[in-house]
Amino acid sequence: MVLAKLDFNLLKVLDALLKDRSVSKAADRLSLSQPTVSHALKRLREQLNDPLMVRSSRGMDPTPYAESLIDPLSKILTIIEQDILRQDLFDPKTNKRAFTVGVDTHLANTFIPPLVLSILKEAPGCSVHSLLLSANFQHRPFLEGNIDLAIGTASNNPIRMSREFLFRDEICGIVRKGHPMYKKKISLKELANNFNHIRHYVKGETTTVIDDLLADHQLLRHCPVTISDLQGLNEILLHSDLILVGAVKQVLATIDRFNIELPYDIIKLPSAVTERCSSNVDMFWRPQHTTDPAQQWLREHVRTIGSMIASMSIKA
Repeated sequence: MVLAKLDFNLLKVLDALLKDRSVSKAADRLSLSQPTVSHALKRLREQLNDPLMVRSSRGMDPTPYAESLIDPLSKILTIIEQDILRQDLFDPKTNKRAFTVGVDTHLANTFIPPLVLSILKEAPGCSVHSLLLSANFQHRPFLEGNIDLAIGTASNNPIRMSREFLFRDEICGIVRKGHPMYKKKISLKELANNFNHIRHYVKGETTTVIDDLLADHQLLRHCPVTISDLQGLNEILLHSDLILVGAVKQVLATIDRFNIELPYDIIKLPSAVTERCSSNVDMFWRPQHTTDPAQQWLREHVRTIGSMIASMSIKA
């Protein structure tokens, strides 16, 4: 018999028949109907070219060939169930797994601190390594080396990667309450001419997307303050008349982690800004890790943080 023709799904049926010596009892053991087991036995007889089970006064007796299969069949099924189909459970309290998380530079302050604290609290034996994603991740998303999961934005669908939406972050203007130039909505010209700005840039950038957009409309903003990190931003905003144009949920999540009551007002910007600068934040992982219990646990932590950020709102 050619091995490729053998239906391995029938082996459990044969094993049950050899143990119970009865179609009805084998059907009960496998939670199948009697006709299904009878049909499976017919297929087994055809594939193995042997009657296998014959009727007797005691029910059904195995043929000599079927009798010879009892031990090897039991061993084969044990190997399949324990070694091939087995999926190790992930116990965060005892596991010592090392996780590597890649994160977009703009999102590092937002995600990494709460993710690290959450993982170490629930899984004290695990370790977390964070890496900044390469600058071209947005245009060509992929996972380098041993990165388990990436958090970032991508303008196209990743090749050979799984992807899950976390939240949409809109670009807005953020000012202190009582700001003399505050309006619920402003034009592009008002954004450039009526405010002094805090420019937030990522290390290595020579310009920002906001500056590029304004330049496209022959506008230039005045930026007396330039920062590359959001830490300490609240002190600047609360004690000045500066405006920060940024991804509002990420900015608020970064500061709110420290439970500071922030009296901010949000200014809605024109569609030219929001359509070009707002973005979806997603997480990415390799498809072969989709069912891995440890990675499922990790993704659930990222998903929880994403949900918290998505629900962020201004505190009065």
